Amino acid sequence: MPFTCLDHANVPARAGRGADVVHFDERLAFVLDATPGPQDLLDHPGGDAQWFALYLSARLIERFSDSQQAICSIHGALLDAQAEYRRLLGGRVDDAHSAPSASLALAVATPTHLELLRIGDAAIYRAGAFGEITACDHSRLIELEQRLGASLRGCMDQESALLRQMCAYRNIPQGYGVLSIGEAAMDYLEAEQLHARHVRELLLCSRGFWACFDPYDLARPGTALGAQAPRARELLERAGLMTGETPPARTPLHRDASLVRLRVH
Repeated sequence: MPFTCLDHANVPARAGRGADVVHFDERLAFVLDATPGPQDLLDHPGGDAQWFALYLSARLIERFSDSQQAICSIHGALLDAQAEYRRLLGGRVDDAHSAPSASLALAVATPTHLELLRIGDAAIYRAGAFGEITACDHSRLIELEQRLGASLRGCMDQESALLRQMCAYRNIPQGYGVLSIGEAAMDYLEAEQLHARHVRELLLCSRGFWACFDPYDLARPGTALGAQAPRARELLERAGLMTGETPPARTPLHRDASLVRLRVH
């Protein structure tokens, strides 16, 4: 039950500081979207978020190559990243909320079924055998961000203040789940198993991509999935992400846009 990549894209919001990773092969595909903490602590030219995205994605690929169970592979890769982060900081992580975090949308094909796993605000859209499209639900995180953002109106540096407040809500019951350093992230991982015959196509994407569109449009056949769906570059141009235009108001500032579209056999 392998995958075939139909399309993919990864557009950084800032040159040289992209923190999204797109990976796909015939068995494993994922979009990993990293976010910095309140300040960079590592000596990495692309920032802490870029380091976290590159290191964690490399460990994910290696862990899945060992044919472990999906949840165990993700957990193992995260533990590897946590250990390396602490090593680079001389063993000290005084405040886990200062560390980078990452959202993940992942699909893995096994001999008997398809596994979809998601955490954070990365999204998974799937097209069924008859063209119907199902979307994941990330509304809780967005509602929290909107509520906190409203309380910060008038703040001189609203984006930085919102980032600090959102970090405090990571991986707690009244907050949201995300892959991060030193926190119980795996408790918030969403996992689903499906038979291959129930899925024709998959779209894995970062928030920097899906937030540029009305969610009802992305869930409509032919918009991003299906035989009539345009290429990724055309979708990104339509969203103003390839032309230097000002992104739509609902688009998070400084968010990379990435996606991979897959055919499921």
